[in-house]
Amino acid sequence: MTRQQFAIALVVLAAAGVAGGALSDRLLAGAPAQAQDKLALPEKTVSAEAFQLVDGQGKTRALLALQDGEPVLSLTDSQGHERVTLVASVPEAGLRVLSADGKERAVLGELPDTSAGLTLSDYRGRPRAAMGEAGGTVKLATVDTDGSSRFLLEMKGNADPTVRIMDAQGHTVWPAQGGRGMPGPSGR
Repeated sequence: MTRQQFAIALVVLAAAGVAGGALSDRLLAGAPAQAQDKLALPEKTVSAEAFQLVDGQGKTRALLALQDGEPVLSLTDSQGHERVTLVASVPEAGLRVLSADGKERAVLGELPDTSAGLTLSDYRGRPRAAMGEAGGTVKLATVDTDGSSRFLLEMKGNADPTVRIMDAQGHTVWPAQGGRGMPGPSGR
């Protein structure tokens, strides 16, 4: 090979190297590899129509879902019995606590008329005590096992409270209003 042929071969090889490098950059383009400084952060929002929490045996223990378009959180015990329900709807919202056999033991809620209340029931699911507020009036009542009202405390706005104790037939046996009829500090 002569010097002139050698020089031409070098120029052709150099041109081919440049052309090949340019083509490979175009055809095999990709992002350069870099070390990550931080681990990827988790998403801050998860969207779904329902979320189900299961225990190690695959039993549903909690369910957050929409029922009739309203959010409901339901918690179950290890036997699969619903024990607590939280409902957030319009115009009502409430919390319900159930016994293992499904009877209501406590209900706390707001009703469409904007009243709010708490009802406590016995082991048979019968309401025994209630406290509520409606239209500025606060009431506290107890009921015997036959469903008869036995005690009522009521206070309307800033008025003096009234207290009534009733017998099993619902007859008032001891009334008091505005401090009258109630024994004072001296027992009068």
